[in-house]
Amino acid sequence: MIKYILGLGLMITMMVSCGDSCDMLDENIIGTWSAPLLGAGTFTFNEDGTVVDADDLLLAGSVSGMSLDMKTWRTVGDEMLIVRASDGAQFLEAELNVTSFDCDVIELVQTMVPFTFNRQ
Repeated sequence: MIKYILGLGLMITMMVSCGDSCDMLDENIIGTWSAPLLGAGTFTFNEDGTVVDADDLLLAGSVSGMSLDMKTWRTVGDEMLIVRASDGAQFLEAELNVTSFDCDVIELVQTMVPFTFNRQ
């Protein structure tokens, strides 16, 4: 009986420890990623909703000569990632459909073009 209880306790501990932040896109996405199809370089999704994208891989542009260099992100459930580049007033926004994700890979589609984010 003691072996059964210890075994059950071990299984519960393993199940709890495996259920980490990879289950929800808005938690899993935080960190630094690359996307070979978008070019060389990396980008970082910060916990505060900002994006560091010095290589302008995700989204770049200007409106009336003003660079849209303030980048943010948000998710809609686990199905969509929205990236916004703005100057505070003007903005561009990209809606990326998420087809699947795990801890180290996020599969996305935009305008029928599939691409992958790989955790760095």
